[in-house]
Amino acid sequence: MIKQDNILSWDEYFMGLAHLSALRSKDPNTKVGAAIVDDNHRVVSVGYNGFPKGCSDEVFPWSRDGDTLDSKYAFVVHAELNAILNSKWPVAGCTIYVSLFPCNECAKAIVQSGIKKVIYFSDKHKSLDSTKASRRIFENAGVKTEHLKMEKEKINIIFKDYAKQGRFSKEQLDSYLPIGKNYNYIIAGPMTMNRAYSKLLQEKGISKNNIYYEGFNF
Repeated sequence: MIKQDNILSWDEYFMGLAHLSALRSKDPNTKVGAAIVDDNHRVVSVGYNGFPKGCSDEVFPWSRDGDTLDSKYAFVVHAELNAILNSKWPVAGCTIYVSLFPCNECAKAIVQSGIKKVIYFSDKHKSLDSTKASRRIFENAGVKTEHLKMEKEKINIIFKDYAKQGRFSKEQLDSYLPIGKNYNYIIAGPMTMNRAYSKLLQEKGISKNNIYYEGFNF
């Protein structure tokens, strides 16, 4: 059996889900996402930073500057709190994956909800007092924190049906096919397609001796 190197680990999967959730945020400056997961690797809830329900982003400010009522900070609900509030199930004992280390307000909510572990991606605000307060809260409350260093620089999500298009690009081959000199590759289809894929594989360093194809027409 060929080992598939493109399978996500659980940590990559859940952190990817947190980052994907962050893309729902309308904050033009900082998009944050969170995913809460139980011990059985089941997603309990997700969330992202935004205004409370019924509060339009066309009315409330996204600015980071100005007086209290003219900036976002008095109104925004953070990703972690949204994930906790969105959950239909108890989150006690769960792990929360966040794209940015929680602030002190979210830290309090995390502790009070019973979440036992925080896995975070970015710690860019670690010098702020609010972040230092978060760490102090977590440490004293017994909530574990872990900085996740992703092995993958990016995760591609492709919303296309390539079977209908009939041909993969070089980038798509990377996503769907393990590439290695120890593999043999069998291509079956019209000879035009076979030659095209053979060329792509050779461009990736695969020897002709490891490429086999059978020609037929649909």
